[in-house]
Amino acid sequence: MPGTNAWFLEGQIFHDWRAGNSKALWLHGGMGCGKTWLSTIVDEKLRHELNPKNLIATCYFSNAPATTDARAVICSLLSQLGMYRKVHPALHALCDKLKETPSVVTPTTQQLQDTLLKVLEPDGAGGTTFILVDALDEIPYQGNRAGIPKLLNSLASSQYTSLRILMTSRPDGDLLRSFGGSQPGWRVFPIPADKLQADVELYVRAAVEELALEYGINENAQKGLIARLAGPGQTM
Repeated sequence: MPGTNAWFLEGQIFHDWRAGNSKALWLHGGMGCGKTWLSTIVDEKLRHELNPKNLIATCYFSNAPATTDARAVICSLLSQLGMYRKVHPALHALCDKLKETPSVVTPTTQQLQDTLLKVLEPDGAGGTTFILVDALDEIPYQGNRAGIPKLLNSLASSQYTSLRILMTSRPDGDLLRSFGGSQPGWRVFPIPADKLQADVELYVRAAVEELALEYGINENAQKGLIARLAGPGQTM
C-alpha cells in the first residue's frame, strides 16, 4: 500500500542502516505489529532498485520447520548468494575439497560457514550484500534456534563493510540477550505503536474507499467501517 511504512523507509534509522552506520538492525515488536510486512517492504524496495552490484538474500521463518538450525540458514544463504548470478568460486573450491575425500559426501557446518564468509567478501564492484531475516522467534527456542543468533552475530561483527543485516522478530528473552546488548554491529529499534496505527488507518481507509466506489457505500457507512477496522489495537 503506497504511503505505509514511509516513516521507516524515509526515516533516519533505515538511512543509517543502508549507509553502514549500523551494519545490522533488529526491529522488534509484539505479535501482529507489522514485522513481516516491514521485511517484505524492504525486500521489495531493494529489488526494485535493480542495482546489479547488490546481492539480496532472505530468510523468512514464519513457516519454517522446528528443525531449522544455523546449518540450514547457512545453506539457504549460500544457495541464494553463492549462485546469485553465477556459481561463486568459493563453492567450486568447497566441492573440490570434498572430492579429495570420497568417503565424505557432506561438508561440515564449519566448512559451510567458512565458504559463506568467502562469498560475502567484497568483490571490488562496490555493491552491497543485504540479508533479511524475519520471524526468527517462530522457531521453537529449545535446541535448534540457539545457533542462529550466534551465526548472525558472527556476520554482524565481521570486517565486511558492504554487508547489511536486517532482522525482525518478537523480543523473546534469548533474542534480547543475543542482540539487545552491546554486540558489535547491531542497532536495536522497537517498532513504535503509533506508527503502526497510522499505517493501519491509511491502509484501511484506502481499502474502504475502493469498496465504496465499487458497491456504492455511503459516507456514514464508510466512517463506521474505518472506525471498526482501524481502531486501536488493530494490526497489519
